[in-house]
Amino acid sequence: WKKSCVLLRWYVYFHYKCIYSIWIHLLQRCYDIKCDRYKVYGNKFITVCEEWHNFQNFASWYENNIKWNTENYKLELDKDILCNVLHKDIKIYSPETCLLIPEELNVFLTGDTKNCGLNFINNKYYPNIQFNKERKYLGVFSSFKEAKQVYAEEKYKIWKELINKYNLPINIKETLLKYDFSWSWIN
Repeated sequence: WKKSCVLLRWYVYFHYKCIYSIWIHLLQRCYDIKCDRYKVYGNKFITVCEEWHNFQNFASWYENNIKWNTENYKLELDKDILCNVLHKDIKIYSPETCLLIPEELNVFLTGDTKNCGLNFINNKYYPNIQFNKERKYLGVFSSFKEAKQVYAEEKYKIWKELINKYNLPINIKETLLKYDFSWSWIN
């Protein structure tokens, strides 16, 4: 009985320590100018909702949103997917703007900027995509829009394959499948 109690205490301690670490790093990158990630978040006016300034509130949201993860995927907190799906430039971490998604999916979206995936040589656009350490060239185009559309379509195909690798709840899967790879550069 005592051994079970000690193990439970250790589990609870490490569980909350993990959530606390996520929470404190979230606050640091948004508000601490000494944090190396501040330039990508706080310096771009990305904030955390007032409710999540309280650890217990964040931990409660986190626990409610991690329940589906029965296969113990490494999950990451993401605010950009819902913003993309809603076609809104929302710069706040909150219960309404965040999802917990597998790390591989979050990494796949990282750095997908306006000119990502395009080379411009001799007045021609050369879209390409790199995935699993392999680069795939997608053709040669005269217009930026046409080249970027081809890139966005190819990126979406890979995105669908990645999503289907995971046993995700239907609501999260449907949201992820609405991700628009062309939205950030059309506007």
